[in-house]
Amino acid sequence: MLRRTRISKNIDVGRLSAAMSRPGIDTRVWVSLAIALDEAQVDKEQGVFVDVKLLPTGEEYTARVPADYAGTGFGFYAPIHKDDELAVAIPSGDAAEGAVVIARLWSAADIPPQEATDDVGEVMLVVEKDHSLRFKVSGSGKVFIKGDDAVEVTCKTIVTDASDKATTKAPEIREEASSKFVVKTSSCLLGDDDAIEALGLGTTFRLQQVAMDTAMTTGLLSIAGPQVTVAGALLTVAGNDPIMLAIMPIAAGSLQAAGAALTAAGPGLIAAGTGIQAFEAAAGGAQNYLSTVSKTK
Repeated sequence: MLRRTRISKNIDVGRLSAAMSRPGIDTRVWVSLAIALDEAQVDKEQGVFVDVKLLPTGEEYTARVPADYAGTGFGFYAPIHKDDELAVAIPSGDAAEGAVVIARLWSAADIPPQEATDDVGEVMLVVEKDHSLRFKVSGSGKVFIKGDDAVEVTCKTIVTDASDKATTKAPEIREEASSKFVVKTSSCLLGDDDAIEALGLGTTFRLQQVAMDTAMTTGLLSIAGPQVTVAGALLTVAGNDPIMLAIMPIAAGSLQAAGAALTAAGPGLIAAGTGIQAFEAAAGGAQNYLSTVSKTK
């Protein structure tokens, strides 16, 4: 509205069309800009609708929200939010027959994504923050993503949940994890689908191996300790033999020294076996020297 006048700066299309209305002149509005008055609503029996206000007339209608791909139980869906700017078509120029949203518009209030500004030549889909993007196929349908050069997936977490089978085919497959790589499975086959050799399961395998090695070592030490003690006693006796002392006094002295050393070593071996048993019995004893490359439950 101009200052101190009733004349408006903006053209009132409705009043202008009424003024020009006469036989042979179509004054109906067929396409109009609009603002969404509320969030779009999904009616499971009728489709998707949104309440809109046409600009600049201010007329309010309920408009249908179309999709580029739609049918019974399938189609492309993206929500319309309150205050979104829209382009609305009015079939036959009569809104009573049902307005239809034909486009959504970026504006100063809803600017394009930064990725579009940075890469104006790229084709992209940037989903609204904290919203999800879903792909779903049913029956025997499949999802194909193909790139002649490379397909990159960058995110915080990737979850693959296949009820039957997940297959990756490539001349070479590399998996790199800077922190942790976890595989959970009840059965793991390497080399072929018919592989029958059992696969060692991380800590479970190593703990069993440690227990076996500990038992073997303890048993050997338990046997060796008394035998060494007996051998020491025999050498001591041989070194003190009067004939040996008379004929080979130097050799007799060596036998006495060896006997004393073996006699002293026997209790040490027995103590070592007892110490290994105590270490194994301690909480987490075996894990104190296990690798942390993998963990299994």
